[in-house]
Amino acid sequence: MAVVARIQDHDPKAKPFLGGWRNTVTGLIYHNACTQTHGGRATRSRITQTITVADAVTDVVHDQAVQVEFLPDARDKIIAPGISSFLTPATVEEFKPLPCQDILDSVIKIQKYYRAYRARAAARANALEVTNISQHDKANVIEHARHSQALSAYSSTDFVMLNRRSPRTSSDFESLHNLLDRWRILEIQRASSTLVGSSRVAACGLILSKEIELLRAIDSKKTAVRFKCKERKQCRLLDELSRPVAWQDSRGQPILVDTLRVQRARQHRNVYTSLANENLSVSERIDLLCDLKRVTDMHTCNQSHELVYLIDQELDLLACRVDTSRLNWLRNRLKLSFLKLARNALQDDLEEDMNRFGWSDTSITRLCRTCDRLLSLEKFPREQRLRSSSCIYCTSMRTRRGPRVVYELYERMLRKLRRFEAKMGCYGSLAFVIGAKIVCRLVNEVWHGRSGISECDDLDQLMLTRFRRELEWAPWNSLLLTKSEAAIHHSITDVEDFYDSTLLQKFCTKNLQAKVYFESISQERRNIVTPSSMEDQ
Repeated sequence: MAVVARIQDHDPKAKPFLGGWRNTVTGLIYHNACTQTHGGRATRSRITQTITVADAVTDVVHDQAVQVEFLPDARDKIIAPGISSFLTPATVEEFKPLPCQDILDSVIKIQKYYRAYRARAAARANALEVTNISQHDKANVIEHARHSQALSAYSSTDFVMLNRRSPRTSSDFESLHNLLDRWRILEIQRASSTLVGSSRVAACGLILSKEIELLRAIDSKKTAVRFKCKERKQCRLLDELSRPVAWQDSRGQPILVDTLRVQRARQHRNVYTSLANENLSVSERIDLLCDLKRVTDMHTCNQSHELVYLIDQELDLLACRVDTSRLNWLRNRLKLSFLKLARNALQDDLEEDMNRFGWSDTSITRLCRTCDRLLSLEKFPREQRLRSSSCIYCTSMRTRRGPRVVYELYERMLRKLRRFEAKMGCYGSLAFVIGAKIVCRLVNEVWHGRSGISECDDLDQLMLTRFRRELEWAPWNSLLLTKSEAAIHHSITDVEDFYDSTLLQKFCTKNLQAKVYFESISQERRNIVTPSSMEDQ
């Protein structure tokens, strides 16, 4: 409650002389109080905030024990708890404790009446609130409550989406992106249907900020996994070359021989393992770098000069007692430079294994129009390398209307189908040609993600199998069934006699639709080479 207080000075008395000075020319006397303070207004206003405060004090009688030195006295007596000290001995003898059942009944009665009192008080308060609040005020209260609920839902940083699993493969990251897209779509739909005006704009802003935060977390995890895979791939070169060579003796028995190439590769691998070890102390690291520098000085290639330069840099920084946590980038450069030196030293042994270890030519580069980075051709989609202007990363980060498709379940279906075709001895089936994306299109666009018999839509329970057992599998000779239905279908000898005419017509229609839809895949059959086709030739 705001109160405006006005103060007016009605004092007619003149100000007392507090000291001053006199003008020698005019004779006027000036007071210091008047010269130092200007004349104020007659009235002065100020806005005060008045708060009504009510103090309520509750004092409960309780016993307070005090520890003092005990002095025995003849008048001391023992007072038992629960028995009044004012009762006479005759009254004490007549006192009897209540039975447990009576005490329980009394407690129940007290609780019942107290709860009834609270219910009546709450009903009266609600009725009074409903009658006093208008319809407009009620709408404002509801909107404010929803807005606060949205703030509390998205302001918390404890979002458990990334803590459910530790992603390692591309399928795991696709699952995370799918979960994030579904969450974003559902939250936007809920905000659009429940909020209006500025509240909806604020909720969408919170959703966007949370999505950016989650995308950054996913990208950091992906970068860490990619870095680990790159290190394993680089170390795999030395691991493969360090394996002993298998020879045959005069009796035809295999023997393992450590050739000079294997020994050199093993030395390089041991040095690389020592460089990658982060648990070394500073003195051990300095000894390792000094030994590596002494060995590198024997080489005359340009890569050895770069490696020596990096070793000198780290030695100088360690001598200055720089924190080792700030040397990560320098140590990564040093490891990569040593791998290049090992590659040059083992060049003669790597001529035939160049593509095997991923040392491909990256001289062909293109500019990504989205992120403006100059990347190698491998960073662009394989199917659209000549036409695409965006790299794989920018393409994967585009905003989609629907959630991203997770192909892990369809890859599992394809593996089961390939095992079944291999068990049937049909290695020329299209199951060995198509990929998980075609299986996804076949399941969702032809069979609509449901079993052909029971209409079950649980992808974990569904599998693809042959419609006609005597023919090899193809998209136009397929059935989407559950595992139990597929087991029964495999035991059928005559399909026409077992299934109803309506169900048979449905299966034939679906297979005809798949044949029209996947007509281009039938051309791939001509490029498949099988043992039976080689025997026919």
